[in-house]
Parts: sequence; structure tokens; C-alpha cells
Amino acid sequence: MQFALRRHDEIIRSAIVAQKGVVFKTVGDAFCAAFWTAPDAVGAMVEAQQSLAAERWPDSMEIKVRMALHTGVVDFRDGDYFGRTLNRLARLLAIGHGGQCLISESTQVLLKGDSANFNVRPMGLHRLKDLENPETVFQVDWNSDAQDFPPLRSLDSDEFPNNLPVQTTSFVGREQELEQVLNLMERTHLLTLTGAGGCGKSRLALQTAAELTARFSDGIWFVEIAPLQDGDLVAQTIAGVLKLSVGQGQNVLDVLCTNLKSKETLLVLDNCEHVIADCARIADALLRSCKSLRILCTSREPLTISGEVTYRVPSLSVPSQPFLATEENLGQYASVQLFIDRALAIDPSFAVTNDNAPSLADICFRLDGIPLAIELAAARIRSFSLEEIRARLNDSFKLLTGGSRTALPRQQTLRSLIDWSYDLLSEPEKILFARLSCFSGSWSMEAAEAICGDRAVADIGVVDLLSALVDKSLVVALPRPTGTRFRFLETIRQYASECLERGSERDDMIRRHIEYFIEFVCDGRTKLEGPDCSIWRVRYDDDIDNIRSAFHHCLADPKGGENACKIAGDFGTYFYHRGLITEGIDVMQRAITHSADTPHIKPRLSAHNVGGWLAHTANNTELAESFWTDLMGLAVGHEPEMVAAARNGLGLVCSQHRQEYSLALEHFEETLRVAHTVGRTPSIPLMNMGDTLMRMGEYDRAEEKLEEGMRVCIQHELTESLLTTRFALGLVQMHRGNFEEAHQLFDQVIADARHGGFLVRLYDALVANADALLAMGGAQQALEVLDDANAVWEAQDVGGYDLECQAVRVRTLASLGRVEEAKATFAYAHRSLPNMHQPMSQYLFFDAAAHLALATGKHTLTAELQGAAQAISDSWAEYLHVDLKLRFDALADKLKDTLGQPAYQDSLAAGATTSPAEIASRLLDAKQTADTMLDPSSV
Repeated sequence: MQFALRRHDEIIRSAIVAQKGVVFKTVGDAFCAAFWTAPDAVGAMVEAQQSLAAERWPDSMEIKVRMALHTGVVDFRDGDYFGRTLNRLARLLAIGHGGQCLISESTQVLLKGDSANFNVRPMGLHRLKDLENPETVFQVDWNSDAQDFPPLRSLDSDEFPNNLPVQTTSFVGREQELEQVLNLMERTHLLTLTGAGGCGKSRLALQTAAELTARFSDGIWFVEIAPLQDGDLVAQTIAGVLKLSVGQGQNVLDVLCTNLKSKETLLVLDNCEHVIADCARIADALLRSCKSLRILCTSREPLTISGEVTYRVPSLSVPSQPFLATEENLGQYASVQLFIDRALAIDPSFAVTNDNAPSLADICFRLDGIPLAIELAAARIRSFSLEEIRARLNDSFKLLTGGSRTALPRQQTLRSLIDWSYDLLSEPEKILFARLSCFSGSWSMEAAEAICGDRAVADIGVVDLLSALVDKSLVVALPRPTGTRFRFLETIRQYASECLERGSERDDMIRRHIEYFIEFVCDGRTKLEGPDCSIWRVRYDDDIDNIRSAFHHCLADPKGGENACKIAGDFGTYFYHRGLITEGIDVMQRAITHSADTPHIKPRLSAHNVGGWLAHTANNTELAESFWTDLMGLAVGHEPEMVAAARNGLGLVCSQHRQEYSLALEHFEETLRVAHTVGRTPSIPLMNMGDTLMRMGEYDRAEEKLEEGMRVCIQHELTESLLTTRFALGLVQMHRGNFEEAHQLFDQVIADARHGGFLVRLYDALVANADALLAMGGAQQALEVLDDANAVWEAQDVGGYDLECQAVRVRTLASLGRVEEAKATFAYAHRSLPNMHQPMSQYLFFDAAAHLALATGKHTLTAELQGAAQAISDSWAEYLHVDLKLRFDALADKLKDTLGQPAYQDSLAAGATTSPAEIASRLLDAKQTADTMLDPSSV
């Protein structure tokens, strides 16, 4: 090995020197080199790789070296290079593999005409661990054959699940603190970064998380706590980030503990101080239950719970003697590096000279190295020279006493700096700055103009004023697919909120904010089901914090019941399509309660109807029936449309849960009549009538109604209703035994639902498609589809438990001979059977158990399970569909051949009285029937 390393060094150094490069540093076996041109650098890289490959290494050893090139401005001092370019290069190198040569976009551009000498190919957009915007990474192929390597290990790789946000600014001057925090993370399960607002806690936490992506196999998840106004939403927000399903009536914290119990996960909880007690309670419960979990918090104060380690984020290093500062010696201070980086982003001509170096040093010194303060000061470089900024600090802050740096409290410094930035604003800018604090999270330019614009800012205009606030670093601009969004840093948002509180406009801004988002959700309610549904879904995603904030403001107003119901009823469509069912039900119930003094207003009736749909989706039949029964009682004599909506909902209960098909059809016929009377599209009652007729086995009539519904949906561009109707047609074909036709219909629904973001419909279609594929003999493909369905289920907050999906999974695994996995899935499904009151669910449970028993060679038990399934089908009013009968008969034929007709009939009769508990004990071993049964997602 010593010989090999020595030869490795000789080859690398020789290649660098041959291309006029300079080795400026070695770190272990790594070479750091600089070149005059990009072609020289690539030439050295290619020559080194070719020489390493040609070398005859001892003992069949093979040395593979990863290499990377990046081009940028650097700081040279004491014979070494420093700065952001070196950090970017290290990030680029980190995503490569041995033998791979990567170059950045800036280097690839500089190859110009020389690129013909090298085979350079793009590897796609990738985010590096500096969290900046994704950039195209290129690979240089250094031999004649195209070289394939594993996927690049960037933050976009499936290898590192995370939701770490892109950062609009670079990470500067925190290398030492980053190393300290990383060391602490290795020794504790809970680390809290504390410090005053603006000291850089959030940016340090995010960078720490990015560095640890390879450490946590189950992902790193960033949770923004700052927008939350209610501590009760902390656990729900974490669950939302983790895409966990929380059932109606389930405790969210219990669901979090169960899901994270055995996972290697890092949670980053950002800005906890305003709900510190709730964050502490949740963190404590999680860490007690989840041994592999780590939590990284940022807060102005510790959580103060057992096991917590705190790290106070220090200020950036500053020159201690500003009057001695020179161009050469300033680069060693992190505060100066940050100022220069931000100033260059604003004014590329900015330069530090020996003449202005003392002023820059004094600015950073007087601002005590506070990152946010430095960024705000740097934002003035377009309008002021360094000397003018320094003079302004002297005149306005009066921060120093006798030269003692300890007389400068950090928060006072930051406050003074924001005061100064605020004082420099024009009067219209000040007005807009304060008004913008009414937003929660981010906002659009359109919303800012509608809510914050009036005569006070009309002469200049919100667009120009907001652009000016971005230029002054008081507002951050965020690129989004739907257009630029804007937000405050949390410290500045709090300052702006205080400005609004001091004035007389707070109540007016809240009123405007509520009115805007009432109109917003009203406008989007129908568009979420139309051809622009995907665009509107992203718009709702962007503004969900504002919509939640508007709703909470309505609840805080004793007279806000009607407005609360307007938001709840119109926003319910989003809750449904995004699978946020549990939150949606809670919102409907709170809105209904808050509007109790106005029981007959249409928005309140609409909240009842939406609540019924959400509860129905969660399989909470009793709650759904309660919503719709109350709606019926309130709407009669007041709102015919709402009476029809109630009857439609109660028809669903009768059809899908009570097997009262005649009554269900009466409800749907009346709903259809009202729709024609008031000019509403009749797509929903037509679809529900078709579904009911299908359940009765009247397939021809069902198809007739559904095809009529399809024509209506196409005519009126009802995207979601079209998907649902097509899905129902697929079920008709499935139950008829026409599996290929059903598969084609489900495939189309899946594609359209995925494109439109209709998660509930996507999930249903995936499960049904897997069932069709299994019936066609495609078990392996069916299993892949079920895995996809499981991922969609986890992305929702549907509540309850879908036994049908797990029943299909059991049969699929059993058919593939993967018996132990099938047992684990069945054991998990068995736990939820007591909550499944529908006969069809119980039938599917026994049917799946029979296929599993057959796969384990228990033929007598298989026949008994068929008897149990037959007893259920005999006891209900639902028609036993052709596909179920085909499956039953095929299994029966196998058993008759094995057991003989008499023994089969005896076992069939004995199974009629078999209980689910007895099945579990005979089909599974003790370990699988214990409380620690596997989640199917872990199988």
C-alpha cells in the first residue's frame, strides 16, 4: 500500500505539472491544484485517470480516484486559496464516485472550442450540499468507452431522502461552527441552536442537516415552525412534512411515535420560540419512543427537556483593530467574507482596497458580526460607499462605549440595524413594509397588490415598492413554478409586525387578508376540478399558510363564523384532493361550531356537506352520516341545493355502507332532479347511481348511467368528476371479469390523476389496477403498483385503514411464493379488521386469508376460510361480482382436487362459524400476532 500511494502521488503530480498546473495543497491523498485555463485543467484530469488505469498495481490492487473541477474567484493568502469557490468544489467532488471526472457548469463554459478534445456530457441538474440552486453537472469521459457510474450522490438522489429547501444565498464564514455542531450531533439526540434573531441559527441548522444526509437512511426533514400560530398544529405539521396518514380520532403524536420508532431520521424544527412548550413536549415524547431519531432545533431559548444539548450560535469573527485593516489581512474574518459575498451579489464592481478596508472592518466590528445585520448593511452598498455606511453607524447607533465591545448587546445591535434600514425607507415603503406582515409564510405579488395597495402607496405602486424592499434585503424573493413568491426572514417579520401593531391599520389589514383569501379559495374551488387543476393545486400549496392564518383570524373574531365557513367550505376541495382528510374534518367542525348562531347560512351548510365527504373518504360512516343528516335538517325549507347535497351524501351511506340500494337510488334520483332544475351539472348523481347499480350486479344499467356521466364531464370540463366516473366504469369491467378492459381504464385514470395531483383518486385506481393485473397473471407488476399505492397512501392524511389494499397485497405475495411477507402483511391487516364493519371488507379479508393458507399448504384451513367468506356473501344484500365468483370457484376447484368433494364440503360448512381471531392463531405464529406486527410499508 505504501508503494501504491507513493506511485499514486507521482502520477497525479506529474499530470498536473504537465498541464502547467500548480499544486497548492495536499490533504491526505487528495491533491488541490490550480490551472491557468479550463482546457489545461481537464487535460490534467484526463491524463491522470488514463495513467492510473494503465498502471500495473501490486497484488491486483485497483486504485480509482474521483476528480472534480470548478472555476471561480478565490482569495489567495499565505500561499493558499480560500473562499466560496473552494467550498463549491468540495461539494461537487463529494457527489462523485471513484474513477469519475466531474466539472461544474462554469468550467464547462470555459472549455469553449476546446471541448471537442474531450467527451463531455451533461449529467442533469443537481443540488449540492451547499443548498444553493441546482446546477447542471458534467462528466468528462477519459477513455474511448462511455463510462457509467452509480447515480451522483447529490441532494436530489433517492439515496438521500430530504426536503431541505434551496437557499438563495451562500453559506459563508461558519466552517468552524459547522464542525462543532456536527461533532455535537454525533453525541446527542437533541441539539438546540440558540441565539438572538438574525445570528444565523436557521442557516447553520440547514447546512448541518445537508452535511448529514448520508447519516440518516430514512431521511432528513425540515419543518418550519415560524408560520404556525397555534401550538396544537406543531405535531400535525411534522406529520404533514413526513406525509403520514393520521386517522380520525387518532392522536397525531402517537402516530409520529409509531412511524419514527425504528427509523434513522433527523428532524430539523426551525424557529420554535413562539410555541416552545409544545415543541418541547413533542420532542420529549418522540425521543423517548424513537431510539434512532435525532432532532435539531433552532430557538431563541432552549427547550429545557431531559437530554437536550444547547449550542449558542456565536457572532461571526470580526477585526479587533479596524484601523489596522488592509486589503490583504481582512479576508481571514468571517464577517468580512459575508459582507463581501453579499455586496458582490448586489454590485459586481465592489472591491476592497487598502483605502476602504478600515471602513469595512469597522462596519463588521460595530455590527458585532451578526449575519443578518451585516447582510442589511451590505444591501446599502448600491447607494452608499463603505465610508458613508460607517459614518451612518457612528451617527445613528452610538453603539460603543469607551471602545468596549462588551457594551454591545447583540439584539440591541440588530434592532438598531433594522431601525436604520427602516428609517432609510420612504414613507410609502414603510407603509408597505408594515402591511406585508399580515401574511403568514410567503405571498404573491398579486396578493400584495390586492391586500396592501391603496392611495397611500398608489403613486409608486406595490410592484416597485416591493422590489425596493427586496433590493434592501428586507424581503426575500423566491422563484416558484407559479411565479415569484416573497417572504420575510422571521426576525424582520416580527419587526414589521410590531410596526403594524403600533399603527392604526392592523385590523384593516387582517380584514383585507381574510377577504382576499375568501375570494381566493372561492375562485379556486371549481378550478381545482377543471382543466387548470394542477396550476391551482400548486397555488393552494403556496398559500396554505395564509389560508390557515385567515381561518384562525376568523375563529378569533366572535362574529367571524360566516367567514370561517366560507373558507372551510370552499377550501374543502383542496383538503380532499390533497388527502388532508383529518385536518379538513377538524376545520369543518370548528367552523360549524363557531357559526352556531347562524345555522341556516349557505357557507355553514356547505361546511356540513364537505365534512360529510371528508368523513366518508376516511371510512368514518357514523360521522359522515351525522354531517349529512344535520345538513338535511338545516337545509329543508331554506336551500334546495343543499337538501340535494344531503340526499346525495345519505345515498352514499345507504349504498356503500348499509347495502340499502333502493333507498340509495331514491336519494340519487332526487339529487338528479334538483340538478336539472337549478342548472347544475348532474355528473355526481349519475356517477353514484352507476356505482349503486354496479353493486347490485346490474352492469348494463350501471354502464349506461356512467357513460352519460362521462359525456357530461367532458362537456363541462369536470376533470376530477371525469376521473371518478372513468374509475367507476373500470370497476364495472373488473366486476364483469373483463380484466384487460378494466386495466386500460385504470391506467388512464392513474395517468390523469397523477398529472392533476388527485391523490385520493390516484390511490383507489392504483389498488384496483393491481387487482386487475393479478387477475391477469401479472403478480410482479401488481406488487410494483401496490408499492406505488402505498407511497400515495403515506403522502396523504386520510385516516382509517384500507384493508382492501392489504388484501390484494396478501394475495399477490402469496401467488409469488413470498409467504413470510404475505403473513406479515396479513398480520398487520388483521389488527384493523374490528374497525371494518362493511361486509365487503370482511369478505376480502377471508378471501385473502384463504389464498395465504393455500400458499402455506394448509388446504383444510383454506376450505374453511372459503366457508367463512361464503357465509358473509350469503348474509348481505350485495351481489357477488363475477370476478369474485371466478376467483372463489378457481380456488374451490383446486381444493376439491386435493381434499375430495366430501371433505371440501365439510370444511366449507365448518368455516361458516370461523372467527377472525381463530384464523390469526392458525395462520400466523405468535410473533406475528403480537402488537409488534410489521407495517406493510416495511415489508
